[in-house]
Amino acid sequence: MAVSLEDRVRDHSDFFDRLVELIPAKYYVPDEANPERSKFAKTKSAKALAKQEAKENSKKALRAKLQPGNAQTTLEKQRAAEMKFNKGGDGVDGEEGEEDEEDEEDE
Repeated sequence: MAVSLEDRVRDHSDFFDRLVELIPAKYYVPDEANPERSKFAKTKSAKALAKQEAKENSKKALRAKLQPGNAQTTLEKQRAAEMKFNKGGDGVDGEEGEEDEEDEEDE
């Protein structure tokens, strides 16, 4: 019952074909609507421009973070994050949070 080499190769080929069919095509076929979005098809100047923009954005973010007027306590940051999370609700939570802040300022 020796299996020929051609049968083994065909079986392996079928197996890999079935594996590839399990992966959605969007992960291995390039998006033709936006060819410039490909991370591999960039020129040196485009890479340099993207790198420069990233540096500028990180510098701006760092300066904004370190501004004395923008300083927030951890509690304020948590409340802001909670407000953003609850913003999708009916708005009642946001009003209660504002009252809590006023109470703490009076103390």
